[in-house]
Amino acid sequence: MIRTSTACPDWEQRLIEGRSLVPAMDLDEGEAARAARWFDRMRLPEVIGQPLIGEVVGDWYRDAVRALFGSYNKANNVRRIATVHMILPKKQGKTTLSGGTMLTALLMNKRPNARFGILGATQKISGEAYDSAAGMIEAEPKFKKFLKTTDHLKLIEHRLTGAYLEVTSFDTKVATGGKFAGCLVDELHVLGSVAAADRVIGQIRGARIAFPESFVWLITTQSEAPPAGIFAKELKYAREVRDGVITDPSYLPIIYEFPKHIQEDRNRPWENPELWRRVMPSLGSAVSRDVLEEQFRAEKHKGEADVRRWASQHLNIEIGIALGADSWVGAEFWPDAAEKALTLEKILSRCEVVVVGIDGGGADDLLSIYVIGRQRCDSQDVRRRKWFGWGHSWAFSDPVQGRGVVERRLSLEPQLSDFVEDGDLTIFTQPGAGVEGAVAIIKKIYDAGLLGGVGADPAGKVVASISDALELSEMTDSDGPLQVQSVSQGFLLQGAIGTCELELLSGRFIPADQRIMAWALGNAKAELKGSAQMIYKQAAGYAKIDPIMAMFDAIRLMSLNPEAPSGGFDEFAVV
Repeated sequence: MIRTSTACPDWEQRLIEGRSLVPAMDLDEGEAARAARWFDRMRLPEVIGQPLIGEVVGDWYRDAVRALFGSYNKANNVRRIATVHMILPKKQGKTTLSGGTMLTALLMNKRPNARFGILGATQKISGEAYDSAAGMIEAEPKFKKFLKTTDHLKLIEHRLTGAYLEVTSFDTKVATGGKFAGCLVDELHVLGSVAAADRVIGQIRGARIAFPESFVWLITTQSEAPPAGIFAKELKYAREVRDGVITDPSYLPIIYEFPKHIQEDRNRPWENPELWRRVMPSLGSAVSRDVLEEQFRAEKHKGEADVRRWASQHLNIEIGIALGADSWVGAEFWPDAAEKALTLEKILSRCEVVVVGIDGGGADDLLSIYVIGRQRCDSQDVRRRKWFGWGHSWAFSDPVQGRGVVERRLSLEPQLSDFVEDGDLTIFTQPGAGVEGAVAIIKKIYDAGLLGGVGADPAGKVVASISDALELSEMTDSDGPLQVQSVSQGFLLQGAIGTCELELLSGRFIPADQRIMAWALGNAKAELKGSAQMIYKQAAGYAKIDPIMAMFDAIRLMSLNPEAPSGGFDEFAVV
């Protein structure tokens, strides 16, 4: 039976032992060996002495080259492995070696006039791989017999087959301009914020219909921000193939990252330099451990945001929230406090009273609600009762006239698509549909007999619409028709902001682990105005914080200790 599985379920042990992450599989050994010979004969143009790749690069990379080219079937011209997805920390030689991989593809290629491409989010990114490839040709005269470089065009041509390797821009026009027999996509994580990136990658992969030997080589570090868009999707898929959750013999994932229990451990074992070699296959050759330790110590002195950024790039630690130097301090506590798979239904089943905060709602905003429930328990001391939080948002789309936030902020398209996929964002095209959706959730809480109040900025854009919709819903409270409670903003909101920080830190406030909330937290900037802490956007327009402001409104209502509608709250309880 032919071994075709690309899963590597023992990857954690392989990292510990320093073994290759490419699993054993059946290959055309002739093709694999030929590719490895070409690859090993190339010289590293930026290294002192320009040594041969075969002398200094380990099997961790060579095995990937062997797998890609050894999976080619000469009888039918089909390459079994169509995608290699390699995720490596910085300074491991990934761009240089991937340039050598594309030269190997040119030399191994059998199709006349085949087109190969190097793509990146910017010309600078893709140009670096070209420079490495061109430098390899210049450093080894034997290659000049076969390959010709034209630097001003960023073009490398095979003199005999007419095949060529070019640097191209990452956009739909280039992707549809011709079929690639092979394509390198460098720094995939940067494309996570590029609108339509998934469609471009899809078009590139579509060449396989006409060119069954075609391939895509994806190479990247982790992202400095939470993974989004095409990068988040490819990362999730790669992990599931690696772990054997998905069977896909055409997809080879090679991911140098710490297992989840190390990445998420509050004690941060990944800070121990003794563990770094597990995710740095070139440690000691391409990069010095002493230099890395020196840099890491410097980043620790700068602050948490700098540590996280450094760890994402050099240790492939996945960022949950994009922290900056002026980020709200509560964002640091969020990842440890959040509960995965916490839903509105679970909150309703656990809690004795539930409040709702609302924010946003303009054409260029998200309309966001945030629900916080207080735990139902026997203790009369409300300080022992946990708070559970969950949010949902709506975004207006006007594809005809382009008046909605979806069209105004095209740079948000990858993130918004992710949130829709998560079920935490609803795109609506009919004005008023967002308000209807928000009121429907409030009505669900009301019908459960748990609603303790609805709060919003009295000057907010949708307060009037929400109030009208609540009145039409015939929901009531003790004073008559249900009203939206005013939650003053600006410096008057600092009590809620401080309460949220403390309750997150103590573990009393348990929010749902939602990507939309982590994204909004990363957009929030804290600033002191006198003695008052204010929360602003990191950047105007695209950096939405409506979900967080809705949360603060809900925190304000819950901090007033609302009575449980069921009467289970003792008015003499300790507060």
